[in-house]
Amino acid sequence: MALVKAQGLIIKSVKFGEANRILTVLTREFGKIQVAANNVGRGKGGATSSQMFAYSNFTLFRGQKSLYRLNDADCIEFFDVLRSDLEKLSYAAYFADLTCSITSENNADDEKLLNLLLNALHLLCKGTPNLRSKFSFNEGPGNIPAAGWECHQELVPANDTPVKTAQESKTQVAARLDAVDRLANPNNGLHFNRKIKLVFELRAISLAGFMPDFDCCHNCGIEQNINTFDLVNSVVRCKNCIMVAPNIAEFNDTLLNACRYITMAEMNKIFSFEMNDELLVYLSDIIERYVAIHIDKRLQSLDYLKGVLRNG
Repeated sequence: MALVKAQGLIIKSVKFGEANRILTVLTREFGKIQVAANNVGRGKGGATSSQMFAYSNFTLFRGQKSLYRLNDADCIEFFDVLRSDLEKLSYAAYFADLTCSITSENNADDEKLLNLLLNALHLLCKGTPNLRSKFSFNEGPGNIPAAGWECHQELVPANDTPVKTAQESKTQVAARLDAVDRLANPNNGLHFNRKIKLVFELRAISLAGFMPDFDCCHNCGIEQNINTFDLVNSVVRCKNCIMVAPNIAEFNDTLLNACRYITMAEMNKIFSFEMNDELLVYLSDIIERYVAIHIDKRLQSLDYLKGVLRNG
């Protein structure tokens, strides 16, 4: 067996036996892989590095088959806040479940999705960013709640460098996350958690190859006066090209600009916007339906999250 190193996040853990687990790990180097972890908690790295949402440097044995075996793990980030907050843990579980559903094994191109998931988990733990500058989009439609979408620019390095693609040391990870910590503001957590979900869903499904065409009306090419979003065909249409069909949602230019921002902004800026509650709920419902249509299944983790939110 060859010994390899990988940096990744545990997104699924299945227990077998007294102290053994099969871990699903989303790694920078190999994409999503399956790792057999025997006697977890008894060897190097301890139980922490083998639990859900542990982001670690792994040393693995790679055989001829697709299953890796855990040799050692050094935890970089544990996201321990998630374990003391049922709502945040439920959001995180849904994000991990969705990630498992839209990724295939051994696809090294999933690093952007890993970065997205890490940033989403970090912001769930830290709260609402307090952002410095903003740009408003205030056009409202007739049958959709009045638009109040605002785009912000984060306090990030001037070169807008995306999250590192190479392996990061603990110091590098801490420095990167500290840049987000400086923006943290615990106010309006429910609203912000819902926004994290919206951003994660739309950006993740786009990275998985299901990015909607938000450029212009699918029929005539006009870029303004967008009126509907066709969830099945992944296109938008203007008011002059309206189609009557199932799974077509009412839309407008404000929603269009919000979706363009989420799908195209740099990874370190995609959470940096504001949206009023009504519009956020409306767009979140649309994107949730869009994801369900294109992954072709209903995730139990989403139902559980909704139950937690209803009872919270």
